[in-house]
Amino acid sequence: MNCDPPIDACVPTNPCQNGGSCMPTGPATYACACPAGWTGTDCSSDVDECATDNGGCSTSPMVSCMNTLGSRTCGACPSGYTGDGTSCVPVDCGAPPMVANATYAVSGGLGGGTTTTVDAVATYVCGTGFTQSGSSVTCQANGTWTAPA
Repeated sequence: MNCDPPIDACVPTNPCQNGGSCMPTGPATYACACPAGWTGTDCSSDVDECATDNGGCSTSPMVSCMNTLGSRTCGACPSGYTGDGTSCVPVDCGAPPMVANATYAVSGGLGGGTTTTVDAVATYVCGTGFTQSGSSVTCQANGTWTAPA
C-alpha cells in the first residue's frame, strides 16, 4: 500500500492560458481565474469587448470598436471632434475674432445653441454709421475661424 500525495493539476505546468491563474479544486482538478479579456475553462477564449456598450469606445459621436485578442481598440474621433476614441469632444474655436466697431452673434456648431464648436457661425453687425464688408466667420474642424466672408 502507498499513501501518495494528491495530484495537483496546476503543477508542474499551469493549464491556464493567457496569464490565467490555476487554483487546485481537488485531486487532479482545477479552476482557472482568467484575466480581463479572456474566458473559458482554460482562459483560451477571447472576450468580444465590443459586443457590450461599444467596448467602452465613444457612442456620441459613434466611434468604431475593433476587438483584438484579449482587448479592444477604439477608432479615431470623427472630424470636428478631438479625443482618444473612448471620449470625443467637439473641437472648440474659442471666441470669434474681434472686429472693430462691430458686435457678433454665434449660432450653430456641434451641439447647437451658441457654442463656438465646428460649424458654428459668428455673424457680425457693424455699429451705426459704419459700413460692413464681410458678415460672418465659421469655426473649422482644425479649431480656427475662417476669414470674414
